[in-house]
Amino acid sequence: MKNTFIILLLFTTICIIRCKSKTENSRNKISAEKADIDNSKVRKYRSTYSKSKVDSLIKAGIINPEDLPDPTPTQKDERKKIIGNYDKIKVVDSTFMMGDDTLHLIAKYYCLKEQSLIIPPIYDVESRSPAEFSTRPFASHITVIRS
Repeated sequence: MKNTFIILLLFTTICIIRCKSKTENSRNKISAEKADIDNSKVRKYRSTYSKSKVDSLIKAGIINPEDLPDPTPTQKDERKKIIGNYDKIKVVDSTFMMGDDTLHLIAKYYCLKEQSLIIPPIYDVESRSPAEFSTRPFASHITVIRS
């Protein structure tokens, strides 16, 4: 009888310790996840975690959906962006001072409207019936003046 009581007591103690250990491990895991989420950049979530994991983190209130980056744009979106930049000229005008030397940098990025490029349909992987895409090349003109 005494041996049965000792075995029963030992078994109960082991069960309590195991349950407590699992509870602490799960709490540590959750707090580590929260710390990881709080301390790292949100853009890692889309590449590190699956969509279902990100959705569960949002539902749990760990991350805010407004903090998530926009999803990767489609080829169609990128083409619209490129076509929208045909008429835009981007100019960067900067001056760098290093001791007595001064560098003046002027960079101009623009579309060469008089030329065109045909992108073959093989590169249109997102549509069911790929077609050729006609676009324009872009050029950069960089001037560096040292004085």
